[in-house]
Amino acid sequence: MVDLANKVLAWLNGVNADYTELYNAVRDLSCHAELSSVESELRTRQNDETEAVLSGDELRARSREGTEELARSEADLLKDKISETREELRKLEEESVEKEREVDVLNSCLHSHIAIKNEEREFDGQLFEKHRNLEETQQRFDEVEAAVRQSIKALLEKRTYDNIYACYLCIKVYNSPKELGRTNAPPPPAMGYGITA
Repeated sequence: MVDLANKVLAWLNGVNADYTELYNAVRDLSCHAELSSVESELRTRQNDETEAVLSGDELRARSREGTEELARSEADLLKDKISETREELRKLEEESVEKEREVDVLNSCLHSHIAIKNEEREFDGQLFEKHRNLEETQQRFDEVEAAVRQSIKALLEKRTYDNIYACYLCIKVYNSPKELGRTNAPPPPAMGYGITA
């Protein structure tokens, strides 16, 4: 349109015609057309900007919704994790109490075992002492028995009444194990003469 107007004006100028009013009208029309074009472009840009703003708002809204949804999901996951952790902690506390009971029982058993071992050692010591005393008593008894037998033999060899009476007394003592500290004394040896306790 501008090219066409320029050609017409150039032709009018070539024929020396007065084209001032035409020029002004064409200029006004051109300005109006250019203004309309600019306004149209401006409206287009405004529409694009409005759409961009709306699109941005929509994206921000979606982003906010997504962020909120993500936060809710993470909160739910954390709640579940906290519940699981509390349950595990409760189980561990129960196990800890049970283990403490077991330790108490084991400590009690250990103390009892130590006490029993101490009693066994004490009993072994007492038993050893009793065996030693028994051996000493047996040895003394054997010595006394040998001495009594020797005395009886010596007295019987002399064969006097006093000696026979002394043999009788020896046999009586020999047959009294309580006096010698012995519960099972052997029977007196055969002496002859028919003397019994």
